[in-house]
Amino acid sequence: MPSPHLNLQSLHPANLKNIPAGLGNLVNERGFNQQVITGLMTNAKKLLEFLKQPKVRAVLLAAGVSFTAVFLFVAGLGFNLAGIGAGSLAAAFQSAFPPAAGGLFATLQSMGMLGTLLPVQIGVGGVSAAVVAVVWALGGGDG
Repeated sequence: MPSPHLNLQSLHPANLKNIPAGLGNLVNERGFNQQVITGLMTNAKKLLEFLKQPKVRAVLLAAGVSFTAVFLFVAGLGFNLAGIGAGSLAAAFQSAFPPAAGGLFATLQSMGMLGTLLPVQIGVGGVSAAVVAVVWALGGGDG
């Protein structure tokens, strides 16, 4: 029976070419590769079976639609890297009500121009998706 330990002589600088073979033999002797592949395949099959359930598909679809809607709504407000988007809600608000320095409008404009509004969009969209998914999964939807 082969030893489960790596042969230290193979680590000698003259034998560096043997290191990958030595490590490969160690891993293969223990059946590590086969165990990992078998575990991944088993879990992947379980995940696919779970995702095929109609209620799970409905929950994922509802969460995806919610995330997309909230993300696009926040993006559509008009606060972007170039400033206030022409014809946007932000432009309409700015023309009707001159914003005060340091207020919410100025903060959103600054965040948009700095690119820091994107994580907020993703966060708000993610929270929205999670809430919709939980409500739908608990029976609030027809799935």
